[in-house]
Amino acid sequence: MSETHWQEKYMQFQRLQQQLEKISEHVELLHQQEAELDISQNAIEELSKTPLHNEVLVPIANGIFFKAEVKENSTLIVHVGSDTTVEHTVEDVLELLEKQQKEIKSRTAEAEAIVGQMQDQMSLIYKEIAEAEGSERDA
Repeated sequence: MSETHWQEKYMQFQRLQQQLEKISEHVELLHQQEAELDISQNAIEELSKTPLHNEVLVPIANGIFFKAEVKENSTLIVHVGSDTTVEHTVEDVLELLEKQQKEIKSRTAEAEAIVGQMQDQMSLIYKEIAEAEGSERDA
């Protein structure tokens, strides 16, 4: 294998490795989003079961809460963009979150498939280099 060919293979391997790292970070972010949706769904389900006039703790920052009384638990106010909010039923919001979760799972599966393909390509390049090194040593 010529020096130029080695360099090309090495650079190709490095590019794949960099892309793999970026996609892996993206997959991790998707997993985090999915976990946050799970937490939101559970919180909404629990809140909808909370008796009216019950005192609850409402988070305002990480580890900081204030006490509030549940006055209504069948509708939620949802931010839809551009400083606009819309009132929705608990069921509608849970359906929306479920739809978002399905989209995220689909995107995660696609990204994980790409990761697998890239790992296969990297493995082939590695084998090619290892075989070339072995044949050069034997020569």
